[in-house]
Amino acid sequence: MLIPFLTGGISAEYGRFGGGMVNAVTKSGGNTFSGSYRQSFNNDNWRTLTPFGADTKLDKLIPTYEYTLGGPVLRDQLWFFTAGRLQSQEDARATVGTLESYNRISDEKRFEGKLTYSLGNAQTVRGSYMKILQQITNQNFQNPLDLRSLYNQGQPQDLLSLNYNGIIGNALSIEGQYSSRHFSITGAGAPGTDLVAGTL
Repeated sequence: MLIPFLTGGISAEYGRFGGGMVNAVTKSGGNTFSGSYRQSFNNDNWRTLTPFGADTKLDKLIPTYEYTLGGPVLRDQLWFFTAGRLQSQEDARATVGTLESYNRISDEKRFEGKLTYSLGNAQTVRGSYMKILQQITNQNFQNPLDLRSLYNQGQPQDLLSLNYNGIIGNALSIEGQYSSRHFSITGAGAPGTDLVAGTL
């Protein structure tokens, strides 16, 4: 993966934004099939306590699964690449002041697919699609005082990217890019709207 970093003097093609710009190019496969698989583990109980000693920790082993696979569809012409990451993170938390304990669960699935087509020695077309499905159980906004203010929130998002890069003749180089990203937040906010219990 090629990752250049831009922090100043950034051209207008990137639009208006604050901070730095990172441009990442993912793998594109090749004429030989290759892939990888990785499994890692995390445990909320492995982290150290804060100096205040009011930590709530959950002793549960959380696995993360990651894979990649790439190769030829048509040798020397069309290649594919795909990757994925599956994780269900769980950690123990407590409300502020009242110290009621609860578990926050973030179930996240990421998938990516990419096709690269060579029209000749000097022209390439790439298309990629990324999908992230995330569901958070017992999410909260800022510092919760009551367990009733917790809610289940979805954060689905996807990114489509199309790119053409080619050299025409001896003096003309053309590059075009199209991308579309969708990001949603669903189910945000506690469901309670009772006038007596309060609109948490």
